[in-house]
Amino acid sequence: MRSLLPFVLASVLVLQVRSAKQELPGTLISALDTGISTAASRTTCDGENFYSTCSDCNTILGCIGPISDARDCTTIAPGKPYCVNGACSAVRSSNGDCSTSSFTCTNAGYFPDPFNCVIYHYCDKALEPSTIYQCPPRYVYNPATHMCRQASKNTDCVTVDCDVDELFVPYGNSKTYYAYCQYDGMEVSNIYMFKCVDYAKFEGTGCVFVCPREGNFTHPDPRKYYQCYYSRSKLVASEKQCSRGKYFDNALKLCAVPSTT
Repeated sequence: MRSLLPFVLASVLVLQVRSAKQELPGTLISALDTGISTAASRTTCDGENFYSTCSDCNTILGCIGPISDARDCTTIAPGKPYCVNGACSAVRSSNGDCSTSSFTCTNAGYFPDPFNCVIYHYCDKALEPSTIYQCPPRYVYNPATHMCRQASKNTDCVTVDCDVDELFVPYGNSKTYYAYCQYDGMEVSNIYMFKCVDYAKFEGTGCVFVCPREGNFTHPDPRKYYQCYYSRSKLVASEKQCSRGKYFDNALKLCAVPSTT
């Protein structure tokens, strides 16, 4: 009787390849796009006629005589987040009036866009312009892999849900990313994305560091670090301060004078 092992291994390989195809890198949009503007068309209903238009770059406005109905494309059609000529589209308006939402880098690394689930950002450092990427049609950003994955349901499209009663709000179910919503009165004026350092988890009011093992680990403040050690058989974390002029070197796992070269 022939062994089934080769068939099983081949089947596993096919499944892995199919799974891998669901994760794709985004396409570079721009390193300087900032601000959000409305689509270049009539953006309000006239109260008489029947038509659909775009109230902004992501929202369809259905005009039915005296009745108006606004629908967010990022919610009703995650793979087609842009409003173009009164319909949801996978491609931004060709007139160039619609750009990605304003984004402020708060640290280095990858960040999801708080308003648009098909957009993500790469930051070199805090307060610098981000490099902006866009996922392919019917794909959304996956913050766990920094890639784009296929969207199969509306809930796959994650954006920030601001809560005026909370200082920080979660980004979906992520324990790494969270947001701060800035208000102008009762209206959200901007959203800032943050991320916890390695081995830290967002717990509602901020990041809580959890020791993975004994040793020294990165702290959000480069002049500090976390020291993990056992106390009565329990692994605990202690926050340590580097001496004046020194910063924590993650490669050396100790405080050192930064290199000038």
